[in-house]
Amino acid sequence: MAAVTLAPVWQSESERSQLQDWQDQGLTVLARHLTRSRSLVNILLAAPSGRPLQARFCWVPALAGQLRQAVQASAPPFDVIHVEHLRAVEYGVAVRGLPGNGRRVPLVWDSVECISMLFEQAVRYSRTGF
Repeated sequence: MAAVTLAPVWQSESERSQLQDWQDQGLTVLARHLTRSRSLVNILLAAPSGRPLQARFCWVPALAGQLRQAVQASAPPFDVIHVEHLRAVEYGVAVRGLPGNGRRVPLVWDSVECISMLFEQAVRYSRTGF
């Protein structure tokens, strides 16, 4: 059986309780709390940088540090790092190119593009004009 490591952020207690369920299923879980204040700071810092707000929204530096350490110290080494959605892309950037037990670990970014469609629908159908 392949080992799987998940690295989510959690915002609510129901999300936090899911972490234990994943661990009970044998998954390694590296998780950090994403507070509202952290999300606000992330958005405020992203705005003048020109980076997409969605790409910075979920940034928790401590989680990035945990990921870097896990990739570099993992035995057996990670076979691949899978990053899903724009909100997690900064974590992929944080670990891209890191050696995992002497070799570079491949990174796959799954860019599910539904956010722009969601925003388009919100603009089109919102009574407030978004």
